[in-house]
Amino acid sequence: MTARKRPGSSPTGAGAALRGRIRELEAANRGLTSRVVAAERVRDAHGRQERQQVERELDRSRERLRALASELTLVEARERRRLASILHDEVGQGLALSRIKLGLLGHWLTTDTAQAACAELRELFAGMSKRIRSLTFELSPPILYQLGLAAALEWLGEKLEKEHGLRCRVDCDSDSEPVDEAVSILLFQSVRELLANASKHAQASAVLISITVAGGWVTLTVGDDGIGFDPQAVSQLAHRRDSFGLFSIGERMRYVNGSLEIDSAPGRGTRVTLSAPTVAIRQADSPDASCGDGSMGR
Repeated sequence: MTARKRPGSSPTGAGAALRGRIRELEAANRGLTSRVVAAERVRDAHGRQERQQVERELDRSRERLRALASELTLVEARERRRLASILHDEVGQGLALSRIKLGLLGHWLTTDTAQAACAELRELFAGMSKRIRSLTFELSPPILYQLGLAAALEWLGEKLEKEHGLRCRVDCDSDSEPVDEAVSILLFQSVRELLANASKHAQASAVLISITVAGGWVTLTVGDDGIGFDPQAVSQLAHRRDSFGLFSIGERMRYVNGSLEIDSAPGRGTRVTLSAPTVAIRQADSPDASCGDGSMGR
């Protein structure tokens, strides 16, 4: 079966180009970091000037890296949506049509053995169709694009409760303001990661997701009753591991001029608040934010 070609540039090609550029910037950052270390060993005025210049270059390079990483998230989301569309429109419909034709064929078969084999094939095709629908939602939930962020989060909460037994409630307080697709994608992916953390690592039994859209801003809060952690320690680890985990979520928020705030402590659960403008305002040259106080600035 041949997939229909879609207009526009290839998301796969764009993603590969972005990944290549990210690798280049990471290598450049390592080189700049080495230069900073070398400059610190020089105690004269020239050494201090050299260190300051390299640090400014490193800051600019980190900003470009953050922007590319967030752009890659959006490109990957578009690619997943394209693949989900192919699965649904072509593979899924092809399986459904085959099942119908097998049903018609069954009426022409004369032996019990042949009819039983045909019925078995129809059940096999039905199972494959169900799996295709599941994969479609896993790749790119259509509900996110059709009904919006709030509905997609409700679906995500129900899925989490069904698959992992984690009680999940979603509260929505919205004045019906539209939210940019890019902002919705970044927020949805971020909440998905937070819920995965709550399920796998936080030992939580319940999660509350609240979403408020008002005054040109969308605010999402994800709270759990798990074991909690020290945000300062996690922040320091994240910086050393190149924008991993919560730090990478904060970078996504900064990309659209948003913020991440973390309220947690060992033994008292975790509350993470994501805020972003409903209309994406991408930041390429803002100063570095520190999450040392449990937040990444708006």
